Amino acid sequence: MKNSNNSYASEKLGLAVRLMATTPSGMKERLLIVYLDCFQSLSEKYFPDDLKENWNVIFESLTKEKPLQHEIIGSVQKTLNNLDEKTCVEIAEKITALSTELNRRE
Repeated sequence: MKNSNNSYASEKLGLAVRLMATTPSGMKERLLIVYLDCFQSLSEKYFPDDLKENWNVIFESLTKEKPLQHEIIGSVQKTLNNLDEKTCVEIAEKITALSTELNRRE
């Protein structure tokens, strides 16, 4: 029997993987789009207990920097601005691995 929470997370992560693969821009821009389109509505409650930490690592990697109160730039964009391309690729790989694992369980 499918868990609707896991299905929701799987759907969002599947969309994230497609966006990362098909959006014609740099990795930082793709991760920002993924966050805005897929991750804003996700939280650890949508993941099985043994995968919550994987999700939290990804989410925290994208929201590490906190904007100053007067800044327009958000936490994710500020974090991405401070990351190098290699780290962005590593985050994308973690997203893909988590998506693959959720799909495997369905």
